[in-house]
Amino acid sequence: MGAIGWAVVAYAATWLLGMPLTLLHELGHAFTALAVGVRRVTVHVGQPPTRRWVLGRLELRLRLLNRPRWAWYGSIETSGEVSAGKAIGAIAAGPFVTAVVLGCLLVLAALVPWPPVLVVWVVAAAVAWQLFVTAVPMRYPRWFGPYAGRVSDGYRIVRLLRSS
Repeated sequence: MGAIGWAVVAYAATWLLGMPLTLLHELGHAFTALAVGVRRVTVHVGQPPTRRWVLGRLELRLRLLNRPRWAWYGSIETSGEVSAGKAIGAIAAGPFVTAVVLGCLLVLAALVPWPPVLVVWVVAAAVAWQLFVTAVPMRYPRWFGPYAGRVSDGYRIVRLLRSS
């Protein structure tokens, strides 16, 4: 298979991995929130309608196959109050998990030969973008699809730091 064929495979892999990568990011938030004392966490990934799974205090609402913009959509809902410091830890955990995934992909890229490494690099670029748009404090613009008007994890952290 030539470089163009590998590029097509890379694009397809990025689209198909959008949901699992976003789920990992949201689970970073969720597990940390549960660990710091949040009573219940609901993780949403993908476009409604979603399937529902309950695992103790964690509820997952997932749609496995989505349109491209929705494949990367995720959020969590929590019940129960925690201190600002604990909330900051739970918010930062999502981008931290994304950074760990990116690090693993970069190590993998060093081990995979050319041209299959194109798939790894394209997925790594998508994960780097996810890390950037979640860690940098910003309000998402209209063209961000389901995120339009929401704020990033970085924005939420800055807001909590300013209020405490």
